[in-house]
Amino acid sequence: MSYDLSFSVKEGRPEISKEEFAAYFKERRHYQINDAQAWYENKDTGVYFTFDYGHEEFDEEFDDEDINVDDEGEALEEDDLEEEDLPAFASFNLNFNRPSFFVMEADIEVWQFVWNFDLIIHDRQSDRRGEYLSEEFISTWSRTNAVVCSEMAVLSQQEICLYKGDELKRIWRWNYQLEDKQLEGGDNIFVPNISFLVINGEVKTFAVWGDGGSILLPRVDVLILARDELKLRRGLKQDEEPEYSVIEWADIESLLRSFPKNDLPIENFILDYEFVPETIESFFRKQAITGLDGIKTLAMDMIKDTEFFTRGKDSEF
Repeated sequence: MSYDLSFSVKEGRPEISKEEFAAYFKERRHYQINDAQAWYENKDTGVYFTFDYGHEEFDEEFDDEDINVDDEGEALEEDDLEEEDLPAFASFNLNFNRPSFFVMEADIEVWQFVWNFDLIIHDRQSDRRGEYLSEEFISTWSRTNAVVCSEMAVLSQQEICLYKGDELKRIWRWNYQLEDKQLEGGDNIFVPNISFLVINGEVKTFAVWGDGGSILLPRVDVLILARDELKLRRGLKQDEEPEYSVIEWADIESLLRSFPKNDLPIENFILDYEFVPETIESFFRKQAITGLDGIKTLAMDMIKDTEFFTRGKDSEF
């Protein structure tokens, strides 16, 4: 099941060619162009969806209760609908049964596509044509997605990986800004991705921190400390695998209080230095080697909002 939109040029505007379609997406991040399809996949956030090029006609039949608007949001009369019944040259597809933040990233890309080519949309869910409305898209997808997630969980009878929706959105904002933050920080400071794992049957967020190096460290449930250079100083062979220690955030929180921090989009500490401080190096060295056995990492699309399973189907998300 998926949410589908179709796109048309406004009356009197030139058609958008397949070459123009492809050229537009080639200039944007996270897209792969395959013939007539632009596949979006952001490795940092885990979000994916598609735009497809191809002409198709809008449905000609509308119920009396259908709401149709022109470019200024005014209701269209029946004669106006016939005059402005334009062919759709492209479509968009976003799957359901996904965490809530998928639609936030999709909205950014749909809005930009519509704005760039000055398009009108056909929302197949409501059979509405007219301007693209972000709020409508987000709210409609979100309500349907919550229902689909709960129904699919019953059908599959598989264990569900849950996390609070507000936290998922904050984590998404962090990961969405990751590339820009890394560019701002330069080569000296590492900006880690926030990911998910299951440990002892519990879903938790984690980030990886290597050798106590400079880092913009977000608050997560657990940290994976990777020791390579620090391990070598103990006389071990260079070709051996790094050592890993999995620690709870509470184990390092007091150490981080001496460093500056930001609160948005999620609490994060700025550990920016040329040489690893003795306190950080000492902390790394004294952690027990736990390894990564018993840890199962999770793809972002496997996580579902806890609220999907604790609210009624008509609740707003």
